[in-house]
Amino acid sequence: MWVYIVNVALIMYWWFLYTVNHGIKSGGGDATSSNVEQRVLIPQDHKKRNFFTSFLILLPFVQVYMILALKNINVGTDTVPYLTGFHEVTYLQWSTIFDLTVKNPLYNFERGFIFISKMISTFTDNFKVYNAIMCLLMILPVYKFIKKHSAMPFLSVLIFITFGFMNFYLSGMRQAIALSIILFSFNFIVDRKIWKFLATIAIASLFHVSAVVFFPAYFLISFTFTPALAIAYIVSLGLIYILRFNIIEFVTQYFYSGSSITNTGAYTLMLIVIVSFIAGLLFYKKAVTLSLSNKIVYNLIAVAAALMIFNTTSNIALRVANYYYIFMLLFIPAVLKAIDSLIIRNIATAVVVIFTLTYYFKSGIYYLQGFPYSFYWE
Repeated sequence: MWVYIVNVALIMYWWFLYTVNHGIKSGGGDATSSNVEQRVLIPQDHKKRNFFTSFLILLPFVQVYMILALKNINVGTDTVPYLTGFHEVTYLQWSTIFDLTVKNPLYNFERGFIFISKMISTFTDNFKVYNAIMCLLMILPVYKFIKKHSAMPFLSVLIFITFGFMNFYLSGMRQAIALSIILFSFNFIVDRKIWKFLATIAIASLFHVSAVVFFPAYFLISFTFTPALAIAYIVSLGLIYILRFNIIEFVTQYFYSGSSITNTGAYTLMLIVIVSFIAGLLFYKKAVTLSLSNKIVYNLIAVAAALMIFNTTSNIALRVANYYYIFMLLFIPAVLKAIDSLIIRNIATAVVVIFTLTYYFKSGIYYLQGFPYSFYWE
C-alpha cells in the first residue's frame, strides 16, 4: 500500500510545484489579480511551459513506469502467463510467426506482440528486462498524449491511476500496448487523416485484436450534442440498461463467444462515467468553444458510457469499453477547464481529486490483483 500512497503524494506535490511555478511565470506583479491566479489549481494556459514545468510533468510518468517495470510476478492477474509466454517464444521459429496458415503461433497472442517478444528474446531471456521494455512501450504514448492534449496533465495522471488504468497496465500487457497505440490515433481524428488513423488501428490490432472496435471513433466528429440530442441520449442509456442482457447475448453470438454472461455487479465505474458525462453536458458549449477537439472527446465518452453498461453483464465488456473510456483522461480536465468561475473551478477540481482518491484506495487499488504490490526483488 505504501508504494501507491507515496506515488499519489508525490504527484500531488509535483502538481503543486507546477502550479506555483507556472503561475509565477505567467502571472504579473499585480498584487491583487495575479496572486489569485498564482494559487489556482488549474494554470490558465498549460501550453506555456518552461523546462522545469515540463520536467515536473514527466516525473509522475517516471513513477508510474517504475511501478509497472519493477513489479513482482505476483502482481497482476496475467503476469505469470506473460512470463510463460516469453520463455516459450524463445523456441518459436521466425517462420512460424509469419506463417498465416498457423492460427495461433503462441497461445492466443497476436502476431505483433509475438514479434516484439521474439525480438527481445534474441538479446535477453530475463523477464524483468522484457517487462521493463514492454512497460516503456505502454507508458511513453500515455505521457506524450497527456502532455500534448490535457488541460490539466497532473489530474489526467491521477485519473489514469485511480480509474483503474494503471492496474490494468500491471496485468493486461497486450491490450495495454494496444490502448497506448490507440491514443496516437486521436491526432488523426482531429486532423481528419483517415489513412493514418486506419494504420494506427491496424498496428494496435496486431497487439490486441479488440482494438478494431475503435474504428467508428473517426466518424464521431459528425455528432453535436444539442439539448434535444442530449435528452435522447440519456433516454437511450436507460433503454440500453434495461435491454443490456438481451443485447450482450446477441453480440456474443458473433464476438467473444466464449465469454460468460452474468450480473457482475460492476456498477461503480458505470455510474462514474455516466454521471460525469451528464454533468459534463452542462459545460458542453463552452468546452467545445475552447477547443474543437473537445467535441470528439465528448463523443468518445458518450460511447464509453453506453459500453460501460455492458460491464455489468460481462467482465469482457470493459476490455471493449476501455478504448473509449481511456479518454476520461481528457474529458474531466476539459469539463473543469470550461467552468468560468475560478473559485467554482478550483472547488470542483478538489472534489474530483478527493472523490477519485477515495474510490481508488477503497476499491480500485485491488483491481486485477494490483494489491498487494511488491517489487521483483521481494
